[in-house]
Amino acid sequence: MFVKLDFEKVYQVEFEKRNEGFFYTVLRNGKKKRIKIQIADKPQPLLDGAYNLAFGPVDRKGRIKDMVSVKHTDYSMVFSTILKFAKDYLEWYPYHMVGLDGSTNSRAYVYFRMIKQNYDFLSERFDMYGIKYYMRVKRKGPELYDNPFDATDVACSYYKLLRNELDNNRDLEKMFNYFVFKNNEKYD
Repeated sequence: MFVKLDFEKVYQVEFEKRNEGFFYTVLRNGKKKRIKIQIADKPQPLLDGAYNLAFGPVDRKGRIKDMVSVKHTDYSMVFSTILKFAKDYLEWYPYHMVGLDGSTNSRAYVYFRMIKQNYDFLSERFDMYGIKYYMRVKRKGPELYDNPFDATDVACSYYKLLRNELDNNRDLEKMFNYFVFKNNEKYD
């Protein structure tokens, strides 16, 4: 799947709060589906100032079902809408950061590829950081602590996402799997 980000081609977002809104995506079958976007009220544990971004259809109680597979007509427009929402949020809260976790390694890989494909566009608008093993451990628990493992990979460390960092960390077992976006002063 190739995604081309463009903040001029986004779905209309209806804001419920500054950190919460929804839009309607067009599905491959021609129907529309309501997608909620929400940035957490509290920062991630161990990640100073990174507030998690979640999106997806909702259940009957209004909670995001982020494990549901949705077949969008235009993935570029969907991800542009979500990241434009994050950019707007960061303009309201300039000292926060927004974190994106794929909830599975395969979804994290989709985000990894999307960031790599749109590196120039994103780096003009955000300072971006990658975190490696932290989310895999958080997701699956301590059974991942099988020896031997790379202790530096388990550390909750921010790596500035430079083009060469993305090229050097694409192996699924070692790649960045949590992505943090911060306001970039170069872009107004």
